[in-house]
Amino acid sequence: MIVNTLKIGISIDRILDDVRKVECNKLSRFNLASRKDINYLTKKHNIDKRRHDNDVIAVGLKVQEWNQNGKNYAFFFKQEGESHPVLKDTDFVVGFMNATMEKKLKDFGKIICMDGTHCTNRKGMDLTIMLVKDDKNAAFPVAFFLTNRLDRVAQELFLGALKKKVGEELQPEYFMSDDNPKYYNAW
Repeated sequence: MIVNTLKIGISIDRILDDVRKVECNKLSRFNLASRKDINYLTKKHNIDKRRHDNDVIAVGLKVQEWNQNGKNYAFFFKQEGESHPVLKDTDFVVGFMNATMEKKLKDFGKIICMDGTHCTNRKGMDLTIMLVKDDKNAAFPVAFFLTNRLDRVAQELFLGALKKKVGEELQPEYFMSDDNPKYYNAW
């Protein structure tokens, strides 16, 4: 019963509330389930769909799954250990864009902004986010780029792969980026 409720997306807190309700003084092991028990069941039955304990390998498995399903969301991908004409074997890169993001970029590419988070995670990865100003005057993310390579070369490769994915030259009237010059220089 707990596994089935987890699979349909019921929260752990709700499950704990439900199992602790004792009917007609019939207490059983089921009524004493703890958060630790539920976490064990989640992991045992792979309910959270964790593909691998190593995040980089898990990303590779997810990209492989997308490609098998005909969903090419990762328009640029290089796993650590793979060779590339420009990148090092130790480099990891993934560029991500879904169909909605691509449509927004094509429809609202007049103003493009690139921003990044720099080494804010334990793996020292750099996340670049490309945004456009949409019809509601709100920033809308249109592409993500995650890499351990923190330089202009990686950004140039990202932009080149993005242009190839979109199938047209990006020619915004305005381009904004954060203080790091690698975005503007790569553009």
